[in-house]
Amino acid sequence: MTTPRLDLPYLLPGQAQKHVTHNEGLSRLDMLVQTVAVSASAPAPEAPADGDIYLVPASLLADWDGAAAGNVAARQDGAWHYVSPAAGWSCFVQDIGETMRFDGAEWGRVDRLGVNHAPDDENRLALAGAASLFNHLGGDHRLKINKQSAENTAAMLYQSDSVAHAEIGLCEDHDLHMKVSEDGLTFTEALTLAHQSGEVTVGVGLNLPDGVKIRNNGTSATSGVEIIGGGGLGPVSLRVLNDASAGVAGALFAQHSSNPDIDLVDFAFQTLTEKMNVRVESRQAFAGSGGTPEFQVFHNIEGSADDYILRASPHAVLLEKPVTLVNFPVAALPDASAYAPGSLIFVSDAAGGAEPAYSDGTVWRLCSSRSIVS
Repeated sequence: MTTPRLDLPYLLPGQAQKHVTHNEGLSRLDMLVQTVAVSASAPAPEAPADGDIYLVPASLLADWDGAAAGNVAARQDGAWHYVSPAAGWSCFVQDIGETMRFDGAEWGRVDRLGVNHAPDDENRLALAGAASLFNHLGGDHRLKINKQSAENTAAMLYQSDSVAHAEIGLCEDHDLHMKVSEDGLTFTEALTLAHQSGEVTVGVGLNLPDGVKIRNNGTSATSGVEIIGGGGLGPVSLRVLNDASAGVAGALFAQHSSNPDIDLVDFAFQTLTEKMNVRVESRQAFAGSGGTPEFQVFHNIEGSADDYILRASPHAVLLEKPVTLVNFPVAALPDASAYAPGSLIFVSDAAGGAEPAYSDGTVWRLCSSRSIVS
């Protein structure tokens, strides 16, 4: 009689030479407990040592006289002993440095692992638990997800009840993508970080709560935040919209410095060859209209002196360049009642010669004589 699992011999009552049966059982245990095999792909060695264990490969049965494919072959007392494994047995194989498991038909490498959850062909490593810890060994620790090539995906998928709602990773290129999904099938690109430049592309929109700040910490003369319009925007690079039912769309540009020498806000509008500045000036010494704050428009080319066009403050408006009035012939004068009194035009063929005219709210009158233009 033998044990049902490992086929170990029982000692019988009144049995003679019990030590023989006992030693046979110990030898079998030595072969099958914590099994370590030299190889699972080698022929029978020419000079085996007692204690050597091999897994018999199906392709080399001729070298293993009397063995069946998959047998555990153990060298004991100068002879080979063969044991047929049961499904689920495992063995560490030295020449490949891996553990192999017998599935009932053949030995195979252990290519999946489940901890409280069954693995499958897609999820080779499966774990169920409240948390997972990947700890350090006294220094750094990195979790690596590697893909074969650029067109493949290396990503983390976030699911709820097995439905994916977010994905972060290298999705079909080398850029970092952040995607979201309602149904786990169709994903919307939320953010993309270009791997070459580090630029961030917002897929849909950026929803900022009240009081949020976008801060530039640059200290150089050219530091600042740039908004670069793409070709799809046409001539518009920046739009400021108000989606609320009340209020206006606008932007506040404020100077928070406590230094009175830089108490101003300046804007530059630059084409490929020219630059025009708009400034709000609060320094009295630089105001030309008699008061502050003063709204200024001036021209500046490559750091040259400011060439002022307009200055305006609560005290006065100062035009520092000639004003050109829109030109009309008498026959094409617009309806004066459509314009506020005091509105100016230039009449190119007035009776006394070309000259400005103004609207009194009803008709156009020549500035020189106040006579009605006719």
